[in-house]
Amino acid sequence: MSFILRSIYVLVGAAFLFAVANLFVSGVPDTQSTGIEIAALSPQQSPTDAIATDVPQLVQPGEEPGIVASLLALLVGTVAPEAATTPTPVAVSFAPSNGDATLPTTAPLYANGDAPKAREEAAAAPIDDAAIEQIFQSWLRENEIEAGAIAIIHPDGTEFGTGLGRTADDLHPVMSLSKAITGLCVDQLLLEAGLGWGATLADIAPQMSAAGVTPRPWNEHITLASLVTHTSGLSPDLTQSNMVEDTHGALGLHRRWGSAALQEDAITGAPGRYFYSNTNYAVLGVVAEALSGQSYAQACMDRILAPAGIETAVIEGRYGSLSSYGGWEVSAMDYARLARHWFAHDQPHMASPRPDFDGYVLGYFDDGSTISHSGRFCSTNHPTGGLGAIFLTIRDGATISANWDACVEASQRDTLVQQLREHL
Repeated sequence: MSFILRSIYVLVGAAFLFAVANLFVSGVPDTQSTGIEIAALSPQQSPTDAIATDVPQLVQPGEEPGIVASLLALLVGTVAPEAATTPTPVAVSFAPSNGDATLPTTAPLYANGDAPKAREEAAAAPIDDAAIEQIFQSWLRENEIEAGAIAIIHPDGTEFGTGLGRTADDLHPVMSLSKAITGLCVDQLLLEAGLGWGATLADIAPQMSAAGVTPRPWNEHITLASLVTHTSGLSPDLTQSNMVEDTHGALGLHRRWGSAALQEDAITGAPGRYFYSNTNYAVLGVVAEALSGQSYAQACMDRILAPAGIETAVIEGRYGSLSSYGGWEVSAMDYARLARHWFAHDQPHMASPRPDFDGYVLGYFDDGSTISHSGRFCSTNHPTGGLGAIFLTIRDGATISANWDACVEASQRDTLVQQLREHL
């Protein structure tokens, strides 16, 4: 019995000495730690919640686990394997604040040591067709306009069209939006002929004569670039006299106006100075015929509208006489298709040098992010007082085209453009 008692005394003493030794080991403070480590939280959690629910409270923050604690943790893992296999929250270290604005240095949280790079530009928000339709409908009502149509093409090519009094697929005069068709058309014809926009009327004199307008010494120096950017010096704008009243239904009048504008006594402007004039584009209509050997309408249908998938646009009837500067009738949807096609960033002519005067390029404005133009016709003899149209294309391909039956002021039009631009 005494032997058994002695053995028990030895075991109790050894356990006592073991516990005392462990107390000294586990009670040593961690002098290597310079920060506080907390579990990364979800937005719905507080630091207290995270500590209470995400990590077993066998160790207080800032302590190393002792041997007894380690044995208990092992026991917990054995008895409750589900708790032991619960994913540990990602830990983020925060150095003690020193009052400086610099961020603390921490170990990288990403496998390769690099945080994901921020995108150069935020992803564009999807176009809200319903919002744009509401903007357009409200604008029509506010300006007491009874008919209009709008077409939207998303960057991925999705199309949406709507209208009041007509659809987005109905033909409608686009007025000065015709100038972009003319500018693009002459651009393609110059490429075919191996010429540039620096060519003068003298350089294509034989072709011009064949088309019915012969350059003269006082105008043969005019460059095609100055015509397309309204800096040729052709002034005044002869087309503004009676517009369509005395030229109703007469096609090919761009030759008549072009010839009249190039008369010596008719050139009163200053070359190099911007003066928006339809007569510049009347002359370019003759240039298109001179370089193609076709009618203006056919030359531009073949080279500009057909490649964009447009088959129904016309130059005819009451507005046909405005031809190369205002005679096209194109539906809102088709004009949006035309703009999306020709103003895509990968079009060669978009990357090559183009005539440019303060953002006015080939019959349209280009401010570096948006390409646009507007058209307007006002007449007291028109049933609705006039007509209007706009288009705008963003660099990512988003495009809007709209038309309406009314003569609106520039400020009214600009209000609409601004509201639409904010949704592209």
